[in-house]
Amino acid sequence: MEGHVYSGQIVGAVGILMNLAGLMGMENMGMLIEVGESTPDYYACRRAVWVLNRLANLGLEDVTVDELMRSYARAVARLES
Repeated sequence: MEGHVYSGQIVGAVGILMNLAGLMGMENMGMLIEVGESTPDYYACRRAVWVLNRLANLGLEDVTVDELMRSYARAVARLES
């Protein structure tokens, strides 16, 4: 939606990277999924991937919630090591 300003807050690396990309003249898009708790919401993530895949015609295979949970656990383990 051209010219639309969201009134909420985007904090952390996501907000910084999206703004820096725009300032550097890079085309960018962000898709943030709001959840009520601070724990990962795998169902919201799965739905977001599904929608993005359809909107951008990425040709990604559908992913299960179990696959997302395992990917998340592997990523966290790598970051913590």
